[in-house]
Amino acid sequence: FITEGRSVDKTIKRKEYDFVVDEAGLFTHIGLFSIQTKHRKETPMDNITVPPFMNVTFTPVGNLMGVTAEVDGREGIFLLDSGAPCLVLNSRYFATETRQTLGSMGVGGRISGTDIITVKSFKWQQFEKVHIDVMTMDIAHLEEALETEILGLIGFEELEHFELHLDYKSKNLLLFGLDKEGETVAEIRMNSPRKVLKFELQKHIPVFNCKVGNRSLQLGLDTGAESNLLNLVHWEEIHEM
Repeated sequence: FITEGRSVDKTIKRKEYDFVVDEAGLFTHIGLFSIQTKHRKETPMDNITVPPFMNVTFTPVGNLMGVTAEVDGREGIFLLDSGAPCLVLNSRYFATETRQTLGSMGVGGRISGTDIITVKSFKWQQFEKVHIDVMTMDIAHLEEALETEILGLIGFEELEHFELHLDYKSKNLLLFGLDKEGETVAEIRMNSPRKVLKFELQKHIPVFNCKVGNRSLQLGLDTGAESNLLNLVHWEEIHEM
């Protein structure tokens, strides 16, 4: 149906809605908002430059890691977030005239105001992506909480091209470029680690087994989390031990 209303300047505003009514006369669907779904195109490898080695110093932003990167000539702080599936830009600085809600989901529920835009280039030291579709999202709440201007999040699709070595104490990140077989190509080699933990990659999250008391649990590793999180269901079980 169509509604009409007369504004202060006496112009007529028209809005269209759609709805579905079942045989009992009950509404089964009311389309009050027009939502358009966009799909982000996968970036071909020809558009990606992966260096053999990168040595990055990160800046603590709260309990998170901030690194300097650049999108279309604009340089600023990005959070290193392996829990993000892809590169995410702050819609506050990278917005389109018409924002399309994509209905993303996060730990805290539905995330609104997301969109997909195309940028000419993303540069992080020698690592570069050109002509790519990028998700934008309103992350003003992060800026306010961390009191830092944040241009976006560097996620799994950027990090999967490297073997990562994180040194929180020295605030240092070493990234070793990988070939198609997943082997490092840099001549630089690190000493063998003291301890190795096997994990299973569930979507883009490394998941490993652990024990809390006599309870076996699976935990996911996420560099974008400021603290440890435990499912409330498991907490109740562990608390009763």
